[in-house]
Amino acid sequence: TDRIIAVADKLKQAVAASLEASDVLDLRDVVGSVSRMHDFLFRRIAKVEVQFAAEGPYPVMGHLMQLEQAFSVLVTNATDAIEARHREKQGEEGELLILVEEKGEEILLHFRDNGCGMSTTTLKKIFDPYFTTKPQGVGDGLGLALCRAILDRHAGEISVTSSENEGSQF
Repeated sequence: TDRIIAVADKLKQAVAASLEASDVLDLRDVVGSVSRMHDFLFRRIAKVEVQFAAEGPYPVMGHLMQLEQAFSVLVTNATDAIEARHREKQGEEGELLILVEEKGEEILLHFRDNGCGMSTTTLKKIFDPYFTTKPQGVGDGLGLALCRAILDRHAGEISVTSSENEGSQF
C-alpha cells in the first residue's frame, strides 16, 4: 500500500504542476475548440456565430484546459438560457454570438445570447458558489463561480449585462 500511496502522490504532483503551467495560446484556437466541443448543443438549440474582429492572432498566457472549462460554462449557460426562452416560441431561432476583439492592450471575449436573460436580483448572485436558477438536480451552482476563479487566475475579468426575456452578454 505504501507504493500505491507514493504513486498516487506522484500523480497528484504531476497534475498540480501541469495545472500551474502556462503556455502562450491563441484565443482563436481556444474558442474554436470550445465551439467544436459544444456543436451537438448548438445544432438543436441555436444558430452560433463566432467572429474575430481582426485576423489575429490573439495571444494569451494561460492553461488550455482551464480556459476551455471557463468558456464551456458560458456556452452551456447560454444554450440553457436560449432553450428556456425559445422552448415555447415556435419559429423563433436562438442565437449565440461569440466575439473576440482587441481593445488597446486587452483582448475581449464576448458571449452574447438571445436567451431568457436575468433579473437584477439574479445578476447580483450569479457568481456566488452554489447559486443556481436551474431546477434541483440540473445545476449545482458552481459553473460561474468556477469560471470567475479561472479567469481571475489568468489575470482576466468577467462581467455581465442582461435583460429579462432579451438575453445576456458575458
